[in-house]
Amino acid sequence: MIVIAILAILSAIVIFVLNPGRLFDNMRDIRRVTDITSIHKAINFMETWNTSMNYGDPNTIYLSLPDSNATCSSYSLPTLATGYSYSCKTIDDFRKTDGNGWMPINFEVGSSNRYLSNLPVDPVNDGSYFYSYFPGGSYELIARLKNSRANSINDGGFYADAYELGSPNRTNYTPLPKNIYISGNMDSLTSWIGFDLVENVDKYEGAASLKAIGYKNIIGRDFIKVDPSKRYRLSGCFKSVGEGGLSKVYFGYRPYDKLFREINEYMPSHLTNTKTTLTQQLNPGDNVVYLNSAINYTSGFLSIFPFEDYPEYTYTRNYYQYGAVNYDNNSLTLSAPYNGAILPIGTKVAKAHSGCGSYMYSTLSNQLIPNDWNCYSGEIYGQYVPGVSCKQFRYGTQYIKFSVLASYSQDATYSLLADDLKFELIANE
Repeated sequence: MIVIAILAILSAIVIFVLNPGRLFDNMRDIRRVTDITSIHKAINFMETWNTSMNYGDPNTIYLSLPDSNATCSSYSLPTLATGYSYSCKTIDDFRKTDGNGWMPINFEVGSSNRYLSNLPVDPVNDGSYFYSYFPGGSYELIARLKNSRANSINDGGFYADAYELGSPNRTNYTPLPKNIYISGNMDSLTSWIGFDLVENVDKYEGAASLKAIGYKNIIGRDFIKVDPSKRYRLSGCFKSVGEGGLSKVYFGYRPYDKLFREINEYMPSHLTNTKTTLTQQLNPGDNVVYLNSAINYTSGFLSIFPFEDYPEYTYTRNYYQYGAVNYDNNSLTLSAPYNGAILPIGTKVAKAHSGCGSYMYSTLSNQLIPNDWNCYSGEIYGQYVPGVSCKQFRYGTQYIKFSVLASYSQDATYSLLADDLKFELIANE
């Protein structure tokens, strides 16, 4: 036992000598977990006797950062989801426990019965490491960790690099963004198709930026997994540097299905007032399609549903161009002989609809980029509804890739720099 104890002491000394920074980081993480646990227990204690306790504004993120500005504007903080704001208290008040501190809960039960003597704050407590409290629906406490990822992995929360606790029915949701993918602060082009070089002199932040000379259809190499039921934000920083003037830019994403096939504009959308069925079997080689009704049909594309296991009238890769419409016998004449599988009577069809062009430009659409760095962002959420919004996911979308049209339809005298391209999860709804 004595030998083991001596070895343990020696090991601790060696760790401290070789990597004292990591040791201090771990100690801070331990304190963070302890602090969040203490606050969580204090809230639980308050709930036992105060059933009408005020948890705070559900559209506000309360931070442990001291600031003379009530909205924490002195700090460079992540952009919140639409409708939410930050809350900070002054250096004189931020540790108070009477509801006027950084947390809006009054922990003072009585003059001699106070569960917390003062509100804990992060041991670093700067713009990168701070405690946050979110009372949206059911409360959640968050502390970002430096090294102790085991705590964050096992807490069942939203983030992989933070310790989270909350009420038993918490929704596992926060408007604080969760970064999924970032590219641009890099020294290679391994993640991109279309950028010409890395510019190490002019950049928005980090070590480098990416450059495109002239009109380029740029696409990210990486597939990014998405859940269309959740809310995301796509953002990036751009600057025009060409002699020709300001570059016109489209910035958004390309959608892909579960088999990594790109989803074009006709596959997920149709005209609602054209839903109908086949009245005659459609065979390979047929040139005419017979419908139950051809009302509201004009020349275009015919979509055939269902496709694989997707719900009908949502996503199909089976669509065929047609020209003439015969309203007397409710038939369409195909532009080329049908070459698909045999389709029985009653198969559901509709007129395909072109929605939002080839790609989904959720952030920039034909935007003129100034000659200094400007950052742009756009939210993507929900299933695409034709004619409603291009800032939604097309039916069938399971993956996306970045898509940038740099210096759109402009010559090589126009050039664009790009940096800090991000895709973030900002809400579980």
